[in-house]
Parts: sequence; structure tokens; C-alpha cells
Amino acid sequence: MANVTAKGITFPTQSDNIAPLETHLATIAEGADQVGILSGLEAFTGPDATGSTVGISVTFAYALAAAPVVTGTVQAGAGASSYIVTIVDTSTTGFNAKAYRLNGSGADSSLVLHWMASDYNRS
Repeated sequence: MANVTAKGITFPTQSDNIAPLETHLATIAEGADQVGILSGLEAFTGPDATGSTVGISVTFAYALAAAPVVTGTVQAGAGASSYIVTIVDTSTTGFNAKAYRLNGSGADSSLVLHWMASDYNRS
């Protein structure tokens, strides 16, 4: 039998059968994993010279229902050059990005593209 809190809210005890609820919540969670939002990161090495670009290719873990809107940013270590990123060639299965070097010299080897893709409200 469920217990009741001081606020009158019941909660299950060890003897209650909550398997149907657990199954229902698991189904919701599984669906939530497939709702059209993906995120990730991709390590890459930057270009050697200021004003140069390097291409980065990302493949999604699964295809989205529509080509998503993708945002991205470059994370670099202390003392690294500055970069901007442009997302190009977006599809339901992935995208390409171009990282543009704003300053510095020598290839930064520990750069990471952090990205998020969503196929919601594509208009």
C-alpha cells in the first residue's frame, strides 16, 4: 500500500506493483530520445594560417525527419587562435562545417566543434 506524505501526496512503497508505470515511463523516455534534437562534439585540427579554413564532417547517430537547423561553436585551449564556424551542407543524416582561423599561426591540434541540431520549426 502506498504511503502518504504530510502534503497528502501518495508515493509507492516496496510492496506496490509499479511495473506498469515503469514500462510507461520507459516508453516515454525512449520516444524522447528520438524527438529531433541531437548534439555532440567533433575534434579537429585547425588550419595552419590566418584566414584559412578547415572542413569538418559530422554524421548523426540516426537520421532526423527533416534537415535540421545546426548551431556550432569551437572550443580551444588556452593560448589557441580564435575561430568562427559556418555550418554548410545540412541534411537529415549529418552536416559539414568550415572553421575559419581569425589570427595566429601554426595548426592548433586540440580544437573541438560543439554542435546541436534540431528539426523543430524548420521555417
